[in-house]
Order: sequence, then structure tokens, then C-alpha cells
Amino acid sequence: MERVPFWAIIGPEFEVTTGDVVRDFGAFYKTFFEKLDGDAAIDALNQGVASPDRKYDFLSATGLFIRAYTSYYKSYCTGKGMRDRIENLVTQSIQNPEVQRRGVNWARTKIKEGLADKEAHFNNMKNQFFFIDVFPDNAERFTLRHSDVLEKIRP
Repeated sequence: MERVPFWAIIGPEFEVTTGDVVRDFGAFYKTFFEKLDGDAAIDALNQGVASPDRKYDFLSATGLFIRAYTSYYKSYCTGKGMRDRIENLVTQSIQNPEVQRRGVNWARTKIKEGLADKEAHFNNMKNQFFFIDVFPDNAERFTLRHSDVLEKIRP
């Protein structure tokens, strides 16, 4: 969930050879510059093979963020993952003398309160990932909302 200095990436999700890359991306760029059509270029890159058997995929920064946040949410924001996360944070926080003075139950309550606002946490992650905190105009380019991602997570 680090900052992302690109709009999109094109590449394989598995190992390919140097020869594959030279041949396939040669076809991609030739088609792209001849037709100025990204979809046609992606088709040429994949030699006309339809999803899901395509070798290469196009993934926007937004798509990558959705994929990463979805994985994060499923792993750390629900069920056992959330409970483990809370206990890990309690263990870390208890090292602080002020937290020790107030007690484990106080720490657990404060951590649960802090983690309850998932939308605020999402927005913090989004603002960092898309550099919105550094370049506020990026907010107009990346309008993804927490509810948009949750719709993709829930069946």
C-alpha cells in the first residue's frame, strides 16, 4: 500500500522469457503507434487470446489499489484477522509506559475505537497511495470511495 507513481501497468502475472517480451511488446507498440488504440494494442500484445488465457494484463493504479485494499480488508479487517490485528496492536502499545499505567483493557478499547472508522482509514490509505496528500488535485483523478471497494468484496 505504498505510494504509486504510475497510472497503469502492463505485464504478466507469471514468468515470461526475454524473447516473449521482445516479440509481444514489439507487437504492442507497433499496433499502439499505428492505431493509437490501447485496446487493439493489448490484443496484439496477447496475440488475440481472450481472457482469462491472456499472458499479459493491463492494470490501472485504481485497479491495483482495489486489489491490494481488498486483500488487506479480507486479511485484517474482519473475523480472526481483525482479532489478531487488535491483539498485536495491544501487545505493541503496552510497551508504552502511559498505556501500561492505564491497563490492557483501556488499550484494547482505544484500539477498537480507532479501528472502527474503516472509511477514514481507507481514505488515509487512498490519499497516500495516489499522492493526494501531496498533490490535492489528484483527488479529482482518483475518486474511488470506500463503499465502491466494499461492493467488490461482498458477494
